[in-house]
Amino acid sequence: MRVPLIGGIVLLAVLAIPETAAAQFGIGGRLSWVRRDVDLDVDSTRFTGGQIRARVSPRTAVELSLDIHSETNALETLRVREYPIQASLLLYPSKGGFSPYFLGGAGWYAKKFETLVGDETITEETVRDFGWHAGIGAELKLARFAGGDDGRIWRALCRTAGIVS
Repeated sequence: MRVPLIGGIVLLAVLAIPETAAAQFGIGGRLSWVRRDVDLDVDSTRFTGGQIRARVSPRTAVELSLDIHSETNALETLRVREYPIQASLLLYPSKGGFSPYFLGGAGWYAKKFETLVGDETITEETVRDFGWHAGIGAELKLARFAGGDDGRIWRALCRTAGIVS
């Protein structure tokens, strides 16, 4: 009984937000596929996470994102978890229902290695790196409070600089 009530209150609060305020701030989920090395023919790795994006002017926005990826080897003796946190500046050359953008920023990339025996973690070690990222993307406004985003981030700058592999 409480879930529909809370959902209704949230819906009313969202509808009460002026359109200008709604266009300036957004929270959403993310799915991204990262190719670790463009020179090798390897599959992309899927990350899931979330982002907070705020428009600071009609042609610029800032974004903070956190993603996660977890992988266990075939023998289930080693698990690797990756947690990239990225802060980006987005520049929109045009505005409208379909808005392409350029982005760039800094990223903090954590990788946690866990040695497993059954369901128990025996040892763990976390490695942290810092790197730069750049890319292109586009936003598609579907309705007053709904939209989509197709962002492409390349960590080539990180790899080229030798900061992140």
